[in-house]
Amino acid sequence: MLENTLNSVFKKIFMINSYDIAHESVVLFNCSVSDAVCRRKVKFLTKLLHSGNIVRSLFADSIELANLAANLT
Repeated sequence: MLENTLNSVFKKIFMINSYDIAHESVVLFNCSVSDAVCRRKVKFLTKLLHSGNIVRSLFADSIELANLAANLT
């Protein structure tokens, strides 16, 4: 759903009529919604991994946190 919104925004900004060209523009500008969500998730989990608070100890067994820790090392 957000991908369609982003494509519509690109169509209006660049005055494009074609959905395919708008989608390619999104890809070329590296503005994909799924990529942005993934980057934010990695950033959040990285901060959580390196913080020394109680929240980290509660979620230390989380699969995502463990996978991130394995990928960072």
